[in-house]
Amino acid sequence: MRTKNFIFLLLVVVLLSLLLIILGPSNNENIANIQNLANKHFSKFKENLRVEKEKELDIDPKYLQLLGFDTTTTQSYNVSRGNFSIVSYVLQNEVSSLILQLQNLASILPTENFLIYDLGLSESDVQILSTFCNTSTLKCSIQKQDFSQYPSYIMQDDKLHLFRPILIKNALLRFRTILFITNNVRFKCSSKILNDIRRRTEEQNHVTSLEIRKLPLTSNTHPRMFNYFDSDADAFLFVRQVKLDAVFFHYSRFLDDKILLPWLKCVLTPQCIQPIGANANANHCKFNKKPQYRYSGCHGYDESAFNVICSITFNFNEAKYSVTDVDGPLFYKQSLEDSIRILDNRKRNISETSEHPYNSEE
Repeated sequence: MRTKNFIFLLLVVVLLSLLLIILGPSNNENIANIQNLANKHFSKFKENLRVEKEKELDIDPKYLQLLGFDTTTTQSYNVSRGNFSIVSYVLQNEVSSLILQLQNLASILPTENFLIYDLGLSESDVQILSTFCNTSTLKCSIQKQDFSQYPSYIMQDDKLHLFRPILIKNALLRFRTILFITNNVRFKCSSKILNDIRRRTEEQNHVTSLEIRKLPLTSNTHPRMFNYFDSDADAFLFVRQVKLDAVFFHYSRFLDDKILLPWLKCVLTPQCIQPIGANANANHCKFNKKPQYRYSGCHGYDESAFNVICSITFNFNEAKYSVTDVDGPLFYKQSLEDSIRILDNRKRNISETSEHPYNSEE
């Protein structure tokens, strides 16, 4: 694109120079008009270059190395990895939710690895979590994650979840396949269903989300984000959005090049992941707009970027990167308040009549 613009500008300059020679010095008015026209074209050319540069996903090579990529495309594939792990993370004051998740997983996938990323727990909470880990049948490990070498905005607002793609990439350097889940997820399906989805992900898809929404992707994605993927928002009007609350990832060159690399480049490009005017405040969401594919005013940040990339990679076919062939939801989401209440009640030996309410997100 830049080459074409440069050639065009060069031709314009050459033609204008010829006109100046032909007209001669006597026709000052025409010369002035031609000069103004040339300046106008040159200014437009510079503006186009500026806009194109703003829409580039070009990040510092040090981040690629930090994430396990090299400075060209992808890192070495000869690294020794474990086969499979469930992966979650816990922020400050969320230990109650993680403990209940650990217990839920132990009842469904009791002998699997469980990698927990510590994103700000106090020492006392780490000790409490370690105690539960040591008594669980899961092969549980807690990993302190340091973001000091990344841009400060990554952890500036943890509600935007800009850290999740970094955790996913890091976990995939340790394990060939992971089930990445947020700590509010509680599975209500059998281990067979999860293992079948895992097998399919490993054999075919490379990535599979366990939840897909009814709302179109465009309703929860700021229009400016599409520009960074050389795409028009209109192409996504009827693509449904998948969620990042529970996703299988299988490590491969395809996943690295087509999904993880552009995803992380967007996250590490502020204007891509946080377009001007983007908002995550649920109070500003207007999902009742007609038609439904209109932008609601709410932006999904890392989740939106993930969806745009998967849509393009899999030719706008959600069935290739999400579960669409199961009856009913595979899990429910438990609020932090409910998790704290349930654990407090257990400590006081108060039985809960219903500790597993299902709350649909739609």
